[in-house]
Amino acid sequence: MNVLPKNGLFRGEKGHYMSKSHTQVLHNLLRYRKRLVWIYLGLMLLGLAACSGSEPPTSTPDLVATEVAVQQAAAATLTAQVPEPPPTSTAAEPTPTNTTAAAPQTATGAVPTATPSSEEPTATSIPPTNTPPAAEPTPTLPIFDILPVDGDSGNPEIRGRFNRNEGRYVVIPDVSPGSLPGEPPEFRDWLVFQVEPYDPAIGTDDGDGIRQVNFTIINRDRDDEEVYTRTEQNPRFCAFGGGEPNCTVFDFQQNDFRWPDGPPLENANYRAVIEIVPIYSDSATWNWDFAIRDVPQVETADGEIVAEIVQIGWGNLDQTVTTDLVFQVEAYHTGYGNNDGDGIEFVEMFIRDSQGEVILDRVEQNAAYCAFSGGEPNCNRLPLDNIDTGTYTLEATVHAITGQTEFLETTIEIP
Repeated sequence: MNVLPKNGLFRGEKGHYMSKSHTQVLHNLLRYRKRLVWIYLGLMLLGLAACSGSEPPTSTPDLVATEVAVQQAAAATLTAQVPEPPPTSTAAEPTPTNTTAAAPQTATGAVPTATPSSEEPTATSIPPTNTPPAAEPTPTLPIFDILPVDGDSGNPEIRGRFNRNEGRYVVIPDVSPGSLPGEPPEFRDWLVFQVEPYDPAIGTDDGDGIRQVNFTIINRDRDDEEVYTRTEQNPRFCAFGGGEPNCTVFDFQQNDFRWPDGPPLENANYRAVIEIVPIYSDSATWNWDFAIRDVPQVETADGEIVAEIVQIGWGNLDQTVTTDLVFQVEAYHTGYGNNDGDGIEFVEMFIRDSQGEVILDRVEQNAAYCAFSGGEPNCNRLPLDNIDTGTYTLEATVHAITGQTEFLETTIEIP
């Protein structure tokens, strides 16, 4: 008999598991079986000795049958006494159910649909749709016209990117080529133009090597009267400002049919004088003619501008400056009064060095008109320690609310 232990049990000959007490009973039965066999054999031998005479011999007992009977009796006794073994840890674990496996079909052949849990979402395993990528939009090309200028004055190397007129032209944005009527071109509701110069010695992109562009518009029908000025230092160089990314459009009606901070518009011929100032080479001047048509007449007050420079150095008008620099202008329009500032919209003040480069550009809207601000009551002044010695030009353009302008200029020396 095998007696390998298993969780406190022993295994018998028939594969049954028994406790130690049950094993002892079986062991005793087996010993009892052996004793019965020996007793039976002894009785058989005595019988043979007694019957050695003429009596027929007694039949030999069936030892095999006796052994089988003894074993069956022992097994029956053990089966009745031994309880069923408890479950053990070596029993086979249940196989986990694969939730993604195909569900068994019902009697009708349909696959039952599992009810999704409220705690975990049920995976859909939806095949991806092969959506073609959206086509990139076709870029919109800018619309503009380029018109040649008279560019014979000054540096001939300054030019723009197009080859027309040797690269000297103005750009009219948002206008189809050749769509402007008249010769020179006519404008009735708005005006906008720009230039895109570069110095080939520096680069070929708009603004390469260019310090600034000075725009001045004059009325050709009024003895070249100046009606508008502006200085642009960054590309794009737009006559009325802007350029990030579009130039500002001068709308006639929105400006009450007046030039920006200037006189009324007139149905007249005008010229844009465009001074291009490079960083390392000589300036170039381009002239572009145009006309304004069909604008209403704006009434103006009678009178004129009276303007003068009243202070150069501190408290004097000496052109050799030995004190702090001041530069003050007084101006008024006689149609509105005789006090400083009457009828004056603003005064634009410039200081240029001996090379013509602007070192100061200031717009003053309130009297007194001072180049370094102030004026309530005294102008601010610039100590001579802050300016190099040399020759300088002081310029002032006085703008009346009627649109009239007056230009002042003087030259000074700083020793």
